[in-house]
Amino acid sequence: MKIKIKNKELANVEQFLGNLTMKGKQSIARSRMLQILEKKQKEFAEDRKSIVIAYAEKDDKGEAIVKEDGTYELSTKGNAEASKEIADLLEEDAVIDYGEYSSRLNDLEKFIIEFDDEVSGNVAQGFFVLTTAFENKEV
Repeated sequence: MKIKIKNKELANVEQFLGNLTMKGKQSIARSRMLQILEKKQKEFAEDRKSIVIAYAEKDDKGEAIVKEDGTYELSTKGNAEASKEIADLLEEDAVIDYGEYSSRLNDLEKFIIEFDDEVSGNVAQGFFVLTTAFENKEV
């Protein structure tokens, strides 16, 4: 089984899960999911950095030019093109495969589907995204 969460929503789901009070196997399941989400966020960050480097201005050696503030130097055109690709990347799905964590993630799914506390803001968005992902999981 697997669920899909858009890259742009990973942080909201992480925030939602991080705010929950759980115990026992549900807490273990949440911790496992948080580890998976962190891995997906790192993958997104690496992909984003690769896009920026691809459009960055290059020095004599063909290396991306890094400014004093640690960001890459981009031309106006390069910035626009990188921004478009990053926007596309944000809309891509991060696929979370239950795999070896199937029983743990099933515990988390049951908890989330039955969750009945008040949430607001980004936490509410994270709850909505995760609930929708569980409802639309691929078996």
